[in-house]
Order: sequence, then structure tokens, then C-alpha cells
Amino acid sequence: NNVIEIKLPFVPGLSYKLNTGYTYQDSSWKQYQGMDTYYGARSNGILNTDDWHSQEWILENIITYTREFGKHRIFFTGLYSAQSYEKEGNGMEGKDFPNDVMYYYQISKAATMSGSSSYTKQNHISQMARLNYSYDSRYLLTLTARRDGYSAFGQMNPRATFPAVALGWVFTSEKFMEKTSDWLDYGKLRFSWGQNGNRDIGQYEALAQLNSGAYTYVDPNGNVYLTSQVYINRMPNSQLKWERTESYNIGLDFSLFGDKLSGSVETYMAESNDLLVNRSLPSILGYASVMANLGALTNRGFELSLNANLINHDNFAWNSSGTFSFNRRKIKHLYGDVEEVKDDNGNVIGYKEADDYEHKWFIGHDTEQIWDYERD
Repeated sequence: NNVIEIKLPFVPGLSYKLNTGYTYQDSSWKQYQGMDTYYGARSNGILNTDDWHSQEWILENIITYTREFGKHRIFFTGLYSAQSYEKEGNGMEGKDFPNDVMYYYQISKAATMSGSSSYTKQNHISQMARLNYSYDSRYLLTLTARRDGYSAFGQMNPRATFPAVALGWVFTSEKFMEKTSDWLDYGKLRFSWGQNGNRDIGQYEALAQLNSGAYTYVDPNGNVYLTSQVYINRMPNSQLKWERTESYNIGLDFSLFGDKLSGSVETYMAESNDLLVNRSLPSILGYASVMANLGALTNRGFELSLNANLINHDNFAWNSSGTFSFNRRKIKHLYGDVEEVKDDNGNVIGYKEADDYEHKWFIGHDTEQIWDYERD
């Protein structure tokens, strides 16, 4: 890793930092099980090889600018980064050798050989701009905009933008709070809203998946032929995009009695949309599954943390802390499929969005909720 930082003297408060990193890994693995071993005796020797190498690089350009004038203070951060990862591997397996003399180095002597190869590559690009503003260290504002691109998403939506806003008010700095200074040391009310993305998918989930296998063909004369074929097992999705979570947070930070007791209280609400789901498809379509953006998930919760300085002497100190939190997560909706609602007599009395029994997802319930069928 390398870091270069430049402070520009002709623009006070302006600096530039360049972070670079490069990692290269190489592996070569061989295993031979001779005819005097349990598995080797069953196949007249087994030789396996696995060779792979990978490289990863990252480049970050960071610009910062700080300025103070009177009671005003601004701090700006700009970021542009690029990251790439690439890995290639090859493997071989050989069986049925004439003897064990050549050990690892006799793959060409094997009567039966098979091989495998793999290659993967992913790219990630990010741009970010953040502005922090404060007045008299009392009123605080943070504005953030981030744009990310990831090569694993569909060709139509590889990039997404995620904004965020945060507000803070240190109310103990107000004059009308001076009468509470004998017991309230610090108080800050904060609010934030923002969006963030999830890219937790494989590098090629948006593309069609090709499988190979044997295919039996019968010509018009009744002759049977066995040939190989390549077929598409997974449907491609050129519109696959980032999973997006929008969240709200309201919190209170405080310190009491000469910092004897401090802590924070906050509540939050978040909703995730366009969830990345590997959806199973009916066999009539000719595909087993497709990676898609479906459904919505909500999270609501509350957190309380307390820190107490119970005893603080020169030769003895006793501090204690505790946290209480709870979270409620529910599926808001899934795929939009509609099913009938029937009464005890089998009459249709309405309609509702269908649950996903295969993944055990039920609308209005947690995704991790344990369930089972009930016997009448």
C-alpha cells in the first residue's frame, strides 16, 4: 500500500491524498494418492492438481478542504475510487496410472484425465461528496451524496446514487439552558435521513448461466446418438440493480452530573426495497431461476445505551455500561402475485398478495421467523 498526501500552500485548508494498493496471490497445489493408499488402490493411483492466481488493486483520490470564518466552520471531502479483482484457476485429475514412480509428475501417464478451469473478475467505482457545516459548534449539518457502480449488476443499471442528510443541535450551548448546567453537562439532539445500497451478489448473477451435459438424439432412421450440448439454465436480467435501503434516525446524546452518567437514546425506521432475490421459475419457462429485484422489508427499532463513572480515584476506578435494544423486522410485500382468500366453506371472500412458501417468507412476518404446518 502507498499513501501520498499533498497540502497546497496557495489554498489554505486544501489537501489531496492518493491511496493505492495492490495484492497478488499465487497458489500451486498437488496431491498424489498412490496404489498403497485406500483411495489410490481403488483407482490405481489418483493425482489432483489445483493452480490459481489472483490480483486486486485499489485507487483512491481524496480531496479535503477546511475553512473557518468567525463562528462558521466548513469541512468538505471529495472521493473518487476504483477497485478491481481478478482470479483465474485451473485443475486436473488423473486416474489409473501404470505405477507410482513419477509421483506428482506423471499426469500424462494417466489412463483417465479430467480438467476444470475458472475465471472471475469484478470492478467497483465510487464517487462521494460530503459537506460538514457547523455554526458555533452548536448547529450541525452534514450533506452527503454517493454514487457507486458495480460490474455484477445488469447492463441497464450498474450504477446508483445514494444521498444522505444529518442535522444536529447541541441545545446545552443555548443561553436558556444555562440554568441546567449544574446537572446537565451536554445535550445533543440529532436527526438523519439517508439511503444506502447492497451489492451482495455473485459477479455474474445478472447474466445467463450456461450448463453442459449429454444429449440423446434419434435420427429419422432410428439411430441413437449421444452428443454433448450447452444450454441456458438461468434467465439473464439486464435490469438487475442495487438493493436500496432508506432509513430515518432520531437520537439524543447526553451527559449528566459532571460526566458521572452519559449515554444516548435513539429510534430508527428503515425500509429496504428492490431486494436481491434468486427467484425460482416454473419449469414451463425453460429456466430454473432468475436473480431479480423484488419485495420490500421494514425494520423499526429502539436503542438505549448508558455509561456510568461510579468511582474514580487515583488508585481505583469503576466504570459500568449497559445497552438495551430491540428491533422489529417484517416483510412488507413480495412479488405482487395475488391469491384467493377463502372461508371455511371454500367460498372466495377476497384476495391477498401471495406468500413465498419455498423460501418460508410470509408477508407481515420476520424473514427468520420459525414456522411449521398446523394439524387440524
